[in-house]
Amino acid sequence: MSKTSFITHFLSAATLLFLFSFSSHASPPPNTLAPQSVTVPQLPLIHTTILKNGMRLMVVENPRAPVVLHTVTYKVGSIDEKPEEHGLAHLLEHIRHRGTSKRSEETIETLLETIGGVYNASTGNDFTQYYQRIQPQHLDKVMELEAERLQFLVIDPKKFKSEKKIVTEERNLRVDNEPQSLFYEEFRNLIFRVHPYRNPTIGFDADIQELSLEKTINFHDRYYQPHNAMISVVGDVSFPHVLALAEKYYGNIPPTQKNQNQKTHSKYDPTLFEPPARAPTFHITHQEKIYAPSINLSWKTTSLTDNPSLFPPDDYRHIFLKKFNNKISPSQVALSLSILSEILTNESFSFFKTFVHETQYAHSVSASYNPWKRGPTLFYIQAENIDNTKNVEELSQTLLQFLKNPSFISKQNLQDAKNSILLSFAYSFDDLESLDSMLTKLFIHNKTPQEFQNLIQELNNIRLEHIHTVAKTLFHEHPFVNLEKPSPPS
Repeated sequence: MSKTSFITHFLSAATLLFLFSFSSHASPPPNTLAPQSVTVPQLPLIHTTILKNGMRLMVVENPRAPVVLHTVTYKVGSIDEKPEEHGLAHLLEHIRHRGTSKRSEETIETLLETIGGVYNASTGNDFTQYYQRIQPQHLDKVMELEAERLQFLVIDPKKFKSEKKIVTEERNLRVDNEPQSLFYEEFRNLIFRVHPYRNPTIGFDADIQELSLEKTINFHDRYYQPHNAMISVVGDVSFPHVLALAEKYYGNIPPTQKNQNQKTHSKYDPTLFEPPARAPTFHITHQEKIYAPSINLSWKTTSLTDNPSLFPPDDYRHIFLKKFNNKISPSQVALSLSILSEILTNESFSFFKTFVHETQYAHSVSASYNPWKRGPTLFYIQAENIDNTKNVEELSQTLLQFLKNPSFISKQNLQDAKNSILLSFAYSFDDLESLDSMLTKLFIHNKTPQEFQNLIQELNNIRLEHIHTVAKTLFHEHPFVNLEKPSPPS
């Protein structure tokens, strides 16, 4: 993994494509006229159905190029691991490439190489995905393959042991020998005091060594079930053809009766609790191979799917949302934060001008926010490549004080930011990965296409008083402040 800034490192490429997480880097010419709105984009036709075994199917027909993206998404990630299972979701992703009772690993690789497909998998906090980008005539082959992996997976004890070594080596390469990755782990452990997000998806070495074959099989049976999975197909296809293939290859897979997903019997899920920050946290990191300091500010906040009733009274999300006294809905809070992240990143707006162009404190400033997390989400602000002559500690306080008075955000800023987000979203309809990411969100958060469309309209209806209220509330919360400095000369 290459050396990157903290924010860029924290956010994967997939995260940056999340709806309402777009950041515009172009600087539109100043607009002195009355704010003009763009047309709210309409979602493409999304075909949705549920197969007889509970497996979901979503299809978007996009014949612009003779390409198809086929993805199987399972609603399981590191958030679902028990304390004795840390790293298991990621390890299982590796193992599922090792063959089935019908095909060897080598046979699978030969098939995918023969049809010229691009294939891979990924494990995150919230879900795991397996995907193939192929020509349309090969869709049946990859569907058959993924259906076999779900139904006929074989975990060979010898390969299980060797795969644990591979994951350990991966951790050594990408985390233990990468200072930025090590800080990322420490950051998560500090900002999340209880929630499973504090644990690395790849696990620690001790975690990986303790994972057993029995635990792995039980984890697979618990989560790799038809009712916990979605097939998404985007590209040059027709829905009737895809539906016929899905019913043929996936529809007859029976669920495993043992170890079904267990639902909690209590009102709140105790494993997902996260307390509020009780005081500001300041952290100094010295990094090699950087030549100028950076400031990273982070706040725990809420996502689009949060609601105070979902959390116990002492959870930070319950406390934060209650501060709006039902005058701003949870979805309006999340949409306002999405717009706020665009406003704080746009080069033509006051925040960027103040700290980059006018004072020249930093080379750039940016904000990031992901409203689509299953668990607690964060709002980040970063000032990069700060003038070495400046006092970084004092500058961090200046940034915080500036943000606490959001009156610098104008009506024009709001409309320009909404336009940027809506246009970026409309352009994303031409990108298969972006379309697939949208389908993943629908599945993971149990949203219908119409509910998604309603959120887009709701974003367009956000008013300036929403932005000011949400910004003032957020920035008066206790932040996590990391000051990143060049390592002193040895």
